[in-house]
Amino acid sequence: MKQSLLFILILSILTSCTKDSNTIIVETKPYTPNHNTFITETNENLIKTTYKYSTIWRLTEIQTFDNEVPTEKISITYNNNLVTKASNKNNTSYKYYLNKKRLADSLKINVIGLLSITELYKYDINGYIIRKDINALINNVPYEEYTDYTIKNGNIIKSVQTTDTDVFTTDFEYYEDSTNVLAGTLEAISFIPQSKNLLKKESFSDETFNEYTYLVNEAGDLEITIVNEFGDIKQRIVTTTKIK
Repeated sequence: MKQSLLFILILSILTSCTKDSNTIIVETKPYTPNHNTFITETNENLIKTTYKYSTIWRLTEIQTFDNEVPTEKISITYNNNLVTKASNKNNTSYKYYLNKKRLADSLKINVIGLLSITELYKYDINGYIIRKDINALINNVPYEEYTDYTIKNGNIIKSVQTTDTDVFTTDFEYYEDSTNVLAGTLEAISFIPQSKNLLKKESFSDETFNEYTYLVNEAGDLEITIVNEFGDIKQRIVTTTKIK
């Protein structure tokens, strides 16, 4: 599976199912939590993420742990149309500038002395993202990237990511009978509307893919299984998500 070149560059700098008695979400009525917000996520590698909210269910903190050892805490503050995220890891700051619909018009990411990134977003008349432009300065080296999105029936069905040296496409498939119950928290994190249905498969132009399945376990938590494949290599990750 291909990662964005920009994502790889940033990482290099920051160093940072079998059917049983459980109910498979796509075969029954979609799982609909009260607030559609994540409380915790834990995968089988003992990586955990916790989410905290204000009394009006506005996301205020995201914290990650590796085998219960804290690895990063992101604090989120709101000031009119400006939302600021501050990470205690590598002193990274994120500033989202929102429009009247409370969608992100732009995002600025900054790590002093290392990188500066500006992302600009465009939406269609229904509020779905159709374009993302990235301009960055990484170790004083300029970088540009843009992505165009195709929307159908409220879902992103295709993205085309273009740089000076590469064009990379992703095709998306969905469980069209299941509402995207993950959207609430994902939109609270990114301020960008998410697809209306649960993601089923991502197919990449490098001939790799991710497949997603969902079920509700006996504790009432949502289990998400992701299988990604590259040639003869397969990786399976199961994440358990508590949602309210």
